[in-house]
This record gives sequence, structure tokens and C-alpha cells, in this order.
Amino acid sequence: MHLSLMDAKLHADSSAQIGAVLHLIGDPPHVDELRTHVAARIKSVPAWGMTIAGRGDQARWAAVPLDLEHHVRSRCLPPGRTLEDGLVHELQHKPFSAERPQWDLTLLTGHAPGRYAIMYRVNHGLMDGAAVIRAAEVLFGPSQISPAQSAALAPGLSKAPKPSRLLVAATLAREVRAFAQSGPWRHESLTYSDERVSKRTTVPADLLRLTARPHGGTSNDVFLAALALTLSRWINEHVPGQSAGHVQIAAAVNVRRPDEIDHPGNRIGLANIQLPCSDTATPEHLRLVSEATGVLRSPTHRAAMYQITRHAPRFAVKPATRWFTSAKRPNVMTSYMALRHPMSFRGAPVHAVDPVTVLPAGCPLSVVLLRYQDQATAHFVSDKALPDLDTLNDAWGKAVHALADGLAHTDDTALADTVARDPSLRC
Repeated sequence: MHLSLMDAKLHADSSAQIGAVLHLIGDPPHVDELRTHVAARIKSVPAWGMTIAGRGDQARWAAVPLDLEHHVRSRCLPPGRTLEDGLVHELQHKPFSAERPQWDLTLLTGHAPGRYAIMYRVNHGLMDGAAVIRAAEVLFGPSQISPAQSAALAPGLSKAPKPSRLLVAATLAREVRAFAQSGPWRHESLTYSDERVSKRTTVPADLLRLTARPHGGTSNDVFLAALALTLSRWINEHVPGQSAGHVQIAAAVNVRRPDEIDHPGNRIGLANIQLPCSDTATPEHLRLVSEATGVLRSPTHRAAMYQITRHAPRFAVKPATRWFTSAKRPNVMTSYMALRHPMSFRGAPVHAVDPVTVLPAGCPLSVVLLRYQDQATAHFVSDKALPDLDTLNDAWGKAVHALADGLAHTDDTALADTVARDPSLRC
């Protein structure tokens, strides 16, 4: 199985942790029940038994024995501690063992009567966001979810024609040029640190979908349009001499094919996108953002990304990896994921799922949005040294509602009627 230099680099970084937190209703089970459940399904997620053996050009994926006593555990939170306290503790104070596969499941209890949570944590070198989605489906989804039905597959990639060499070269050149432009994030007034701030905001999933519909866009477009609004305001307030006409983001592009559904490592590319900025949440702003994000909806672009990530010559990959991951090229990182199937554990429904993302060194902000049932939750991780970035999650939520409110006054009858019926969708 393919091991990229990026996978190896991430695997060696103990802070590169992503995952998901599943919130359940009911009496908490004993941790042994969770271990038994995992043991029954573990063969469907081969990556759980993988680690990296060897170094340099000899590094490879290698299977190792699993000890579920180590990988599946429980933690009862002390009185007065919140669930967020427990999540922060697991992420910051429970480093992975270098000798074992770098993932775990933690049963978190004690934060609220009749409720519990299961935190799935994994090293980003072992799994990407799509693989996290697949693991959640295998563990907690209906048993009949086949690989072909999985939300982890890259949309349209398996049916896309093989891109020409010219298209692949043009796609690569576009990304290289974009990565060289970090805009305001290199400004001398900004300082970076190793400290992180984690915040979450949830909005109704239908609000994103219905707001995107008039422009033929996606929920991801509304997510990014609202993010552009909040970032442009932050830049105007905090970066002297900078006027944000555009703000650049690096969006994760899923390129996981059906034959790679259960493979370890990352199957993603990064698309650098110049998002147009605006002072107000108008339909025109959303339309312009939807145009700018067209590459994210293009199967042809995904196919070119796949060729770049899988078949680039190794002599070019090593310097490119160093260049793309340099802390001297700060960027805002984004990702969008969806869980399409209802989750449960032993009859207890999963009523909410929160994503967990990581902020690479030298970057100001990383945001991942996860849609599950009627909710869409955004996880914002920012550099603590940058002032007021830890307030962007609230500003983003308000921007989403403002975009919907602006469209509700247009001729989109379906959105207007939905907002009128459901007060939670209003600003």
C-alpha cells in the first residue's frame, strides 16, 4: 500500500490528531462492551492494525498486533468538569505510542446524566478525514453500508476520465503559484505560537443547503462564504495596511477511490482558493464564492489531484513536501465532511457528531465542518497568539444566518418558507 512522504511526516508528529466525538443518549455502557463491539468489526478497518516501519526511502506500512485494552478505554469526568474539558485532556495530555497504531476510542462519562460520548482520535498520518468518516460508518452505522455507499468516497472520481498530462501539469502549476501567496498572514505585526484555541459552533444543516440552492452551490460554498466574511473583517481590523479583497484558503480535496476505501494514509489534495471578500452578507457575495469554489465540485479536477498525489516522481515529492509544509507559508486550512447515515451504539442513538481537526505549525486557523442529520458543526482551531481569532466561530455562525436572511428576502420561496416555519433558522 502507498506510503507518501506526507503520511510519514504527519505520522511522526504527535500533535497531528484528528477525529470525531459522537454524542449518545442513554445509560453509559461498560468499556468492555465497547471493546467487544470494536473487536467484532475491526477487520473492516485494516488501518487500525497499521503503523510505519523503517525510515527514509525504506519506510512502509506494516501490520502489527492490536491490544484493545490499550486502544479502547474509558474516562469518567470528575464533578464539575465539562465534556470539553475531557476532550482537551485527551488531545493534549494523551500522546500516542510510537510503537502501536496511532488511534484510540475513549468512552467519556460523568458530564451529564443519561448521556455519554465516544471520542475517536487518530493520527493524521494514519487516516484523513474521509477515513475517519469510514471508520465511524463501520463502527456505529447500519451494518449494510457497503464501500460503494460510503460517504468517504470522493464524489464523482471513479467515473471521471483520466486527465491529460497537460491538465495535471496545469493543476500542479496553479497550486504552486497559489501556495507562494500567503497574503496578510506573513505581515510583520503577526506572531505565531505553539498554543492552540479550540472552539465549535453548530448551525442547522438545512440552512446551509437551502441557502446554497439558488446559485447551484453546495453547503460547503455557504460554509466558505461565511468564513470569507469573518476572515475579511478580522484582517481589516487586525492587519495594518491590509484591505482584504480576497482571502486565500487551502481546502482539502478528497481523492479516495473505491479500491482505496480502507487503505491507511491520506488520500487528499489541497486546493488553494481565492475567496472574494465582502463587508456584507449578500446573495452576490455567495454567488461569487460559489464561482470561486467550482474546482471543489469538479470530478476532473479531483482526477488531476489524484494523479498528482499518487504518481508524482519521488525525486520531486521530497522537496515539494518540505516546501508545501513550511511554516513560512501560512494558510487557512479548511475541510468539509458529511455523515449520511444515522449512527448508534447498542440501540442508543448518536444525536450529534463533532469533528476534531488539527492546526499545522505556522498556520493561523484550521476549520473543519461536519454535517450529520439536521446539524452542521464547525470546529475552529486557531493560534492563541493571534488576537480575537478565537471569536471567529461565533462570527461565522452569525454570518451563515446573515447569508440565509439575505436570500430569504429574494424570490427563493422554499428558503423563505422554511425560515418562516423554523425560528431556529433566523438570525
